[in-house]
Amino acid sequence: CTEILETLSNINDDSLLTTQQKCELVAMAYERQKEWESAQLVYQKLLQEHPEQWIYWKRLLENAFRQDGFKYASEIIHTLLNIIKDESRKHPVRAHHLILCELAAVQIRALDNGEDDNVIVEDDTETLERAIVDYGNTLGPRASCAYSDLAKYIELLATKNASSHETLLEWANRMLVENQSAADRSMLRSYVFAIQVIYKVVTMSKDEKAIEKWLPAWEDLVFVWRNSQKMGTATAGDDVQKENQPGDELILLAVQNVLFRNDNEICQLLSAAALLEEALQYSPYNAYLKIAGIDVYARLNATRRAWELFQDLSIKHIQLDSCSYIIFSKLLNGGMYNEAIQVAKEVLKFHNSTARNTGDFTGQAMEQGTLSKANEFLEFQRDRMDPSLTLLEAKGRIMDCAPLLFLQAKTQAIGMQHGIVGEETDLERLVDMVREAHNTFGAPNILTLATAKVDPCFFSDNRDDSILSYQILNKPTLLSKEELVQDFVRCGLLHRLLVPIVLCLDMSKGPKKGKVTKASDLLKKGCASLLHAIDETVLYIDNAKLPLGSKEFMEGMLSLCRVVAFVSAGMPGSEEQDSLASREQFATNQLESIVIPESTDWSVPEVCRFLPCLLVPYFVILRMTANLFASYGWGKRKCHTRASAGAMAKVASKLKATVEAMCIELNCLPESDDDCTSKKNEYISLLADNECLNKETVENVCSSVTSSQQLTKQRVMPFLDAIVIELSSFEVEES
Repeated sequence: CTEILETLSNINDDSLLTTQQKCELVAMAYERQKEWESAQLVYQKLLQEHPEQWIYWKRLLENAFRQDGFKYASEIIHTLLNIIKDESRKHPVRAHHLILCELAAVQIRALDNGEDDNVIVEDDTETLERAIVDYGNTLGPRASCAYSDLAKYIELLATKNASSHETLLEWANRMLVENQSAADRSMLRSYVFAIQVIYKVVTMSKDEKAIEKWLPAWEDLVFVWRNSQKMGTATAGDDVQKENQPGDELILLAVQNVLFRNDNEICQLLSAAALLEEALQYSPYNAYLKIAGIDVYARLNATRRAWELFQDLSIKHIQLDSCSYIIFSKLLNGGMYNEAIQVAKEVLKFHNSTARNTGDFTGQAMEQGTLSKANEFLEFQRDRMDPSLTLLEAKGRIMDCAPLLFLQAKTQAIGMQHGIVGEETDLERLVDMVREAHNTFGAPNILTLATAKVDPCFFSDNRDDSILSYQILNKPTLLSKEELVQDFVRCGLLHRLLVPIVLCLDMSKGPKKGKVTKASDLLKKGCASLLHAIDETVLYIDNAKLPLGSKEFMEGMLSLCRVVAFVSAGMPGSEEQDSLASREQFATNQLESIVIPESTDWSVPEVCRFLPCLLVPYFVILRMTANLFASYGWGKRKCHTRASAGAMAKVASKLKATVEAMCIELNCLPESDDDCTSKKNEYISLLADNECLNKETVENVCSSVTSSQQLTKQRVMPFLDAIVIELSSFEVEES
């Protein structure tokens, strides 16, 4: 650090480093040496030149607190505020007011963490409360970001002092009442800010009486929003992004309010969709309205409309890595497998180009002598891009959905173009898959990455959850990093089971003259690979937190895999006792041990997700096992004369019952145009009494929802029907 300070002091060329940059580096060097006082002096100098830089205020406060505690830090902050106070400014500097909130919060956190010998008293929380109120009164009418600045402080205050709930609610409600006319943009911002504070506090309090007392009616918000349209569209001088319109936040708040109520869920969702669609007509470029719409339509099983809104967002470049998560799971849950593959391919393509560009930019930076920038490129690629969680998810989505690629053909079958599906094309597809397995940016790379001992900490979660920050009443629940990695491993392990099964079936030979054929060395290696994959999957099942029923399905697949391994090559190490009868007995025992949960409580998203993730792999392995049995003379027609064939028929019958239960749930969606019209009229009647909603918009929403539901059924039902038909072929009547 001393050498850094000496080097910086000798740099006089502003083209290399500006004075501000040199001061920043000097302050960081002092911090590394724990010279808190010296660092403070540098930050005080920086703040006199750049008083709006929030990071300088935070660093100054942190260093002062480290040096001599809260009292000293408070004196330093207030002294500096008095020095740089500028009454001539047209607008107040946010940092000047926000640092007082941070100062009070630092004291409370220090007391809470035991960094201070005292305990939290009411005076400490009252100081924070006053700072919040002062900031809100000053910046609420001026800055649309006032709530986001205060959110963490409101949460801290509400957590540490329950009595502050009522005070904050009363203050916010006064502001709401005083500004409900929203006569100008300043009043409109105050009105929005007040509602945001009320939402935050009532969710923290979780008090039903407080919710009933303070939560405004969503119809009031819509009324104010419609009045705000008289202000005209946003211009360059307004404190809003140019793609947004004044009052857009009111619709987002109204939608949260609608969905927060304990009313009819379908009515809530349709009302929310109608409000968002009306708002999008007025503000067609607002990304937050579209993101909210994606969530609402997905919950209505109207995934096509959610997909249309996602496309309107024009997600590109780095946003593919940080924002694709808002649609990935929804496409899977809505049966839009083609579209899920499309998004996943875009993610892989982006990562491929980024890796190439990183090498080029690093070389250019080194040629220019900016080695720090070259190192920055390499670190970003190594730490953030290569282990990206979104890249991982994209690979899994492609492998899961490949057999269900929907083609514009008269009949749909599993694996018409891609995937291992128990057909003659499997070997050719397997060769291509193995060839691509070591391509970092190819979906088959999942075969080399997925193991039961994958550590989620290795991966970088680049998802940008700030795009959901508009949600206050209804906090979004994202899949955790552990859950995403677990799902990726599930996909990879299932494909690691399918690959050796294809090889075993290709090399397996049926019995000759009632005696088993000696297994070749290649077949033994294939079966050993399959058994190793089985052991990996068992370890995964034992340690993973699987959804209800998933464990039984995966264990059933493993039993079928053991049957394939031992029927193909016999029991390892027991060649002397190996016989056709012993192999059949083992197969029969394994098949009879299979348990398939009898679940009738399906939802449409569960059906659409279960199909590619577990049902198709289970069905394919069952089909391949049946093909192996046929080569041994234990085919479907022998179900009444051979124990193994009979056990196989029972497994198929149980699986068929599960698939039929899934079909029953999917049949609740409209199929024909007449069904859509009937469903549409039913939805419209639910909202007929609500005069706050635009009737034309309601009709368009209901039409869009029903047509989207129809598409989901058209995409998924053919595959379920095909599975049911083939499973029915195991039910041979006794002659």
